[in-house]
Amino acid sequence: MSNVKRSIIRWSSWLLLLPLAAVLSVTALTPTATEPSVAAASDKLATFATPTNAGFVGDESCRSCHQDKTISYHQTAHFITSQAPTKDTILGKFKLGSNVLKTADTNLIFEMQATDAGFFQKAVRTVSPTRVGHREERFDIVIGSGRKGQTYGFWRSNLLCQLPVSYWTEIDEWVNSPGYRDGVAVYERPITPRCLECHATTFTSRAPPTNRYDKVSIVFGMTCEKCHGPGSEHVAKFRSASPPKPPADTAIINPAKLSRERQIDTCALCHGGGGEPHHAPPQWATDSGRSSSLVMCRMEQRATYSANPSASRLIPTSTVFLVTKAMS
Repeated sequence: MSNVKRSIIRWSSWLLLLPLAAVLSVTALTPTATEPSVAAASDKLATFATPTNAGFVGDESCRSCHQDKTISYHQTAHFITSQAPTKDTILGKFKLGSNVLKTADTNLIFEMQATDAGFFQKAVRTVSPTRVGHREERFDIVIGSGRKGQTYGFWRSNLLCQLPVSYWTEIDEWVNSPGYRDGVAVYERPITPRCLECHATTFTSRAPPTNRYDKVSIVFGMTCEKCHGPGSEHVAKFRSASPPKPPADTAIINPAKLSRERQIDTCALCHGGGGEPHHAPPQWATDSGRSSSLVMCRMEQRATYSANPSASRLIPTSTVFLVTKAMS
């Protein structure tokens, strides 16, 4: 592996916000060298649980009336910004020969393993010719659609942490997770609510510490209610004996009917670059506007910006935006 491929990958700001913590302590254990059993691990595609948070009903409720739109949306990258781990959702290879990440420390490697018990990342450190230590943690959450890459989370009790090895789509290889120093094995980096705000639909924080969550509350991916808002009142109205007729209040947010500025604000909540939060996550809503949720960082003149985090802040200055009245 070249130094370039092992270098820090700057995908987007959400990964850079994860603080660095403690380093692996080596235990004198002998690793196995068996062929990873990909076929033995779960073959099922990720399932998206019905939300437990108040007001949320889940995409299956949406599908009952909006089947075409739901099916179409489920083909997008937004829908798979986080997923349950399966052989289909983890893009990195577990085949022997492709499942190892070498590091700058020749005595430390990472092995990716698929077994009957699940998917695992194992750090293997050669301490001496007779002593080999390892630490192994499970892939519990897949983060990222895979268009650029993926990183992965694991649960330590009810604390959500980032695994040290990620996947880079462009080179189709395992790489150091962004911000990790090459040649060390870190398993204690917290995944904070600011990360989940843009990689999950809803969750319940149990801070402190910042990465403590109610596990069953996390709804993977950006589902319909991420932009339309909680749908329980909407569903109840349309399943009642007297469903509302337009232009009656439908108790749901329709982003297509928001002003252009508010539509851009909606995108900017995740695609607006860095910002200072007004309140604790995950309280922002599509119709509340960016200004009520974030104070955006000042953009420097003549600076170069990534299309992902800053596009929403450049759109209002474009010629097309200035001469048209609609987003479509």
